Amino acid sequence: MDTPQSEKPGVRWLVPAGIAVTAGVLIGAATPAGAVVVTEIQHFMDFYSGVFTLVGLTVSMVAGLVATDRMILKIQHRILAQALHRAATLISMAFLVSHVVIEILTRNADVVQVLLPIGRTSAIALGTVAAHLMIIVALTGVARARFATGRRPWLWRALHWLSYAAWILAIIHGLLAGRQAPVWVTWSYLVCVAGVGVALLARGLVTVRPRGGEEELPEESRSKAAKRKAAREASRSAQQAANERIKVSR
Repeated sequence: MDTPQSEKPGVRWLVPAGIAVTAGVLIGAATPAGAVVVTEIQHFMDFYSGVFTLVGLTVSMVAGLVATDRMILKIQHRILAQALHRAATLISMAFLVSHVVIEILTRNADVVQVLLPIGRTSAIALGTVAAHLMIIVALTGVARARFATGRRPWLWRALHWLSYAAWILAIIHGLLAGRQAPVWVTWSYLVCVAGVGVALLARGLVTVRPRGGEEELPEESRSKAAKRKAAREASRSAQQAANERIKVSR
């Protein structure tokens, strides 16, 4: 029986852990040494939280695509890929929240610009749209079971595909918005593009060639094969019963 989301250990401890970390940061910032450390962390996250958000989103997408493999991976490997997909999504959302909060605290953006795509430049506005799409995809991922048992299970897949739009907009936002990106950041974006491209290619191969190179039978052919197998089993059982009756009569 499936464990409800709120009862799973990985989910149950998220809120207490978040509260504990927040309290630790606030307490630490109240001391002179802690204030220096918090300032340095804020400065670092101001530069790189957006990059980490994109990297996390990319890992989530690649892991989600790999989890659909039927040619190479076994069931246990696909389960691990799904776990990585969920973990990367959670990490990406955490960095997204920190990115937005820091942008507000440093007055690079205000609450209205976070809620509405009306940034100073079009690249900043695209970042807002990408953030909204990421939130939608994450929430629908959490509520996947409700979609699966509802009247429109296809709606979950349609909403989940918004992650590709969010990813593309996030790349444009990262490259064009704000300060000039360091060379290694630009290279990390290119690696993200290459990773998703390879994963999409693998997904296409899975769709074209099922695992083991076997051709999948159409539904009608499968039904006919099942009927033939049942007929053979019935004939074999009837033959065995006839042989038993012959032995008894002798």
